[in-house]
Amino acid sequence: MNHSRLTRYEILWDFVESELAEFTCSEKMQKKEADFKEKVLESMTLDLYLRDNVKNRPAFLGESKVEKDVASEFYKKEAEEHKYLKDYEGYDSRQLRKMTHLERLNGKLHLFDYRHRNKLNQDAAIYIIED
Repeated sequence: MNHSRLTRYEILWDFVESELAEFTCSEKMQKKEADFKEKVLESMTLDLYLRDNVKNRPAFLGESKVEKDVASEFYKKEAEEHKYLKDYEGYDSRQLRKMTHLERLNGKLHLFDYRHRNKLNQDAAIYIIED
């Protein structure tokens, strides 16, 4: 069967959860399991957004960790200064938001720029935002 990219991510996540659910562990092991699951989710999130500017966030990723006011302030400031998106002059904050993606990974904001992609693997350019 030929699955969509998002479906393949969902299948992978279901596999991770099912494999980990088979173990009944001590409290210490449950903490390690939770940490592992968080790392897998962050890796999957990074991989997903490097390739696609997904408009509808997949359910398995949960809610975005970027607060709406933080994203709004970032894009407003970026539309004025172009610190990260240097050749986006003429675009307002709403347009910048549609052309890029902001995600919090490992506690840091990451900006995915889909206009500038790696020529070898077509991954989006990524910038770690200084808070």
